[in-house]
Formats: sequence, C-alpha cells, structure tokens
Amino acid sequence: KPVAAQAGGVNALARAGALSGRKYALAKVPDNAASPEFKDAVYSGTAIVQDGKIITSGICPMLAKATGLPNGTSRLTQALIDELLKK
Repeated sequence: KPVAAQAGGVNALARAGALSGRKYALAKVPDNAASPEFKDAVYSGTAIVQDGKIITSGICPMLAKATGLPNGTSRLTQALIDELLKK
C-alpha cells in the first residue's frame, strides 16, 4: 500500500525504519547525530518526493506560513491519489 507523510510524519516513517535507503523530503536536512533514524535515508529537498510507494513532503501548511516555502499538501494528496488509482 502507498504511504504519504508530511513534515512530522516523515520523522515517524524514519523512526519506523521505512526510509532506510529511500529518498525523502523534509523542511531541512536532519542532523544525523541528533536524528540517527535518518542516517540511511537520502534527503532530497523540501518538495514532493516519491520513492516506490512512499511519498513525502517537507512543507506542511504551518511550515509554509512560517517559512514562505510552498505548501506541499495539495501535491502530496494528489500524488497519493494517483498512486492509489494505479492498477
């Protein structure tokens, strides 16, 4: 099944080991000393990143408002819908 996560949800995927060896999006590159769960994952920016059935977005509405970066919610949702509709 496809999985979509944004901002803090990406951290949960990393803690579960789901990002090991995979590309992901996050608001900024995590410090591997402070966040070792990301050490085997591949940071790929803040926009929508899909690696297999895992789709991530680094910028949620709150971060978009605080940083001025584009909110990834609509694109993340569409990417998940597109993946769910694949046969």
